[in-house]
Amino acid sequence: MSQELAWINGTVTSVEEARVPFLDHGYLFGYGVYESMRTYGGRIFALQEHFDRLEKSLKALNLSIDMSRRDLERVLVDLVGQSDLKPETTLYLQITRGPAPRHQVSPETKPIVAIMTSCLHPVSKEAQRQGIQAISCPDERWQHPHIKSLNLLPNALARIEAEKAGAQEAILYNARSVTEGTMSNVFAVLDGVIVTPPADGRILEGVTRVKVMEAAAARGWDIVERYFSIEELRRAEEIFISSTGIAALGVAVLDGQDVGKGRTGPMSLQIGEWFLQEAMGE
Repeated sequence: MSQELAWINGTVTSVEEARVPFLDHGYLFGYGVYESMRTYGGRIFALQEHFDRLEKSLKALNLSIDMSRRDLERVLVDLVGQSDLKPETTLYLQITRGPAPRHQVSPETKPIVAIMTSCLHPVSKEAQRQGIQAISCPDERWQHPHIKSLNLLPNALARIEAEKAGAQEAILYNARSVTEGTMSNVFAVLDGVIVTPPADGRILEGVTRVKVMEAAAARGWDIVERYFSIEELRRAEEIFISSTGIAALGVAVLDGQDVGKGRTGPMSLQIGEWFLQEAMGE
C-alpha cells in the first residue's frame, strides 16, 4: 500500500508516527543540513551530485555520520520502493547534530539521520506554458547561503509575503545583485542572453541549476554567470527559476508586472523541455 514513510537512524515508521528527541540540536538551534531529492520514472535524480553538496555542507558545520554514500543510497532506494508513491517521490534527507544538553556537545553525541518520502505531482504542462507569479524581497538571510542548512526562517517569511501577494515564489536581492529565490535558483534573459548569479558562496548551488545549465550548453546555448541587479531583472525579457521539485519553470509576473508577454518565454520553455528530456533519460 502506498504511503509516506520516515526513516530515522534505522527505524522506519509512517511520517505521522516519526519522532526526534526534544534536545536534538537541530530542533533547538537549527544545527543541521538537508537535501531534497526527487525521482523521475521512479529513479532518484542526480543522487551523487546531491551527495557532493551534502558532504560540503556537513564539513562546513563539522558534522559527520557513520554511513557511507553506498549505505545512504541503499536506504533511499529501499524507502522509495517501500513507499511506492505515484506518480513520483520526493525524498527529504536531514542530518542534525543530535541530542545533547543545551550548548553542550561531546564526541559521543550521535547525529540524527532522518529521511522522509512524500508524493510528488510534477508541475502541469499548463503551468509550464503560462508561468508563475513572483515578488521580489530584500535578501536578509545569514551570510552562508551556500550551506544547505536548516536556518530557513528568512526564506519562510519571504514566502509568506509572496503568498499574501498571490505569488508562488519570492526572488531575493541585496544592494549588489539578485541572489536566488526562497526555494529556487534564478535565471533571466537579458538582451537575448541567459544570465544567472554565480555560485561563488553567495547563493546555494542548486543541483537542478547545474543540470539546467548543462542541458543548455549541450545544445550550444550560452549561459553567463554574472551578477545583475533587481532593476535589470525587472526589465528582463524572460525569467525562469529552477529547483528539485519544479525542475525549470517560467516566471510570468514579477511584482505585479508582466515579464515579457506575461507567460513563460520561448527560451525558458525550451530550457525546461530540454531539462526534462535529460532528467527522464538519466
